[in-house]
Amino acid sequence: MSRVRKQSARIPCKTCVVLSLLGVAGAIALASADTLIDSTEPKATVRQIMPIDDRENTGGGGAAAADGVDFSRRFYFGAGAGLSRIEPISRSDALSVGDESDSGFQIFGGYDLNRWLSAEVYFADLGAAEIDFLGSPISEIDYQVYGINAVAYLLNSRSGFGLSSDPKQGLWKREGLSLYAKAGIGGLSNDSTVNFDQDYKVHVTFGAGVEYGFSNGLALRADLTSFDSDAQYASLSILKRFGTVAESSTLARQPETVVTESASAADPTPIQPQPRAEPELVLTNQFAFDGTAITSDTRAALDAIVREERDSDSILIIDGHTDWTGSEDYNQGLSERRAEAVFEYLVELGFDASRLRVQGYGEDRPISSNDSAAGRADNRRTEVYKR
Repeated sequence: MSRVRKQSARIPCKTCVVLSLLGVAGAIALASADTLIDSTEPKATVRQIMPIDDRENTGGGGAAAADGVDFSRRFYFGAGAGLSRIEPISRSDALSVGDESDSGFQIFGGYDLNRWLSAEVYFADLGAAEIDFLGSPISEIDYQVYGINAVAYLLNSRSGFGLSSDPKQGLWKREGLSLYAKAGIGGLSNDSTVNFDQDYKVHVTFGAGVEYGFSNGLALRADLTSFDSDAQYASLSILKRFGTVAESSTLARQPETVVTESASAADPTPIQPQPRAEPELVLTNQFAFDGTAITSDTRAALDAIVREERDSDSILIIDGHTDWTGSEDYNQGLSERRAEAVFEYLVELGFDASRLRVQGYGEDRPISSNDSAAGRADNRRTEVYKR
């Protein structure tokens, strides 16, 4: 806290709340490989088949192994600007604070510790408060602050609450819209041509805001911060995270082994494999706009599928789809997340993960016209096939 001699000054700053834009998700490609074992003796032919969709072998919706992947800790740096409110307190009736508002800027850097917590250091120049003598301006008090904050991510639009959220989406990658709170300690520095006193050189910081993270590591922030009781600061900033994120939200497709009898050395003619039946569509479910949450009706339908198929030898193929709203890259990632949401629920019910296949098709396979709201709602879906 800063005090003007004969008058004490507290300089509050004001932090602002900012908008966020859309993020973009990436896609991982898979390929299949064939392995043949042969000799002069009669043996079995072992063929590795990557069981994507039997109807069409398409790329762009591949997946990476999810088990055992740790949270990717990353450094980030950012800068921003905003408006401050600074209120020095005077001990004299002759001295008063004139203009309490000013503009400022800040720089900061941090480190993501886990999916819901980051540590951050900052420096901010909050501008100055005008000091008046008998109603006439005579000087200003400049105000700079610096310190360290703990930033807690409380809620994410893609993965829910920070402490209990799905660790494989949203906050896992710092993507989507997040609500956060922050608290910390720091110091302050003042400068003026009039005499002033600082009651305390250390201040406590509290703040809250929203952040929208993109898949390329960029993020936008808007927040409001209070530096003790002296200053408030409303700001808009941009930050960049460095490093890659370990993929943890998708299932590695399991190769399926098909064993057939081979020809003997005297009869080298290979045996042609029998064609497999077309997969049977057993469920189609819709999603909210930009959503991955499974409805209660869909959960009930999946419960019934698990009861019927758990003890069989069937394979379930989960296809994710979107409407055409947004970029192709973003929709590809969204379709994969929808398929993964169904996959994860089936695994929670006890279905064998090795009998599940996931594929995202983005906006490429509409079943209705995207020109109408009803058609777009039909296209925001997953389809579950049984083979």
